Amino acid sequence: MLNAAQQLEQQMPDATRLLSDEPEMESSLHYLQLLLLVTSLEWLWREQNDFFIGANLTIYFSRQQLRNRDFRGPDFF
Repeated sequence: MLNAAQQLEQQMPDATRLLSDEPEMESSLHYLQLLLLVTSLEWLWREQNDFFIGANLTIYFSRQQLRNRDFRGPDFF
């Protein structure tokens, strides 16, 4: 009988087969640092509703950048 983690693992897609323009995360530490930053700002601004926090998202400013692959994926904005 499989435990819950094994059952969940069986349901997940093979990450090596996923296609994305996004650069890979550098490390688990990098992810934890982003999580800490986002969580801290969400807590700090918890009574506000006029902000957006983005992390590890590629931003395309024009279709030309997309065609030329001339774009950046900021860690945080």
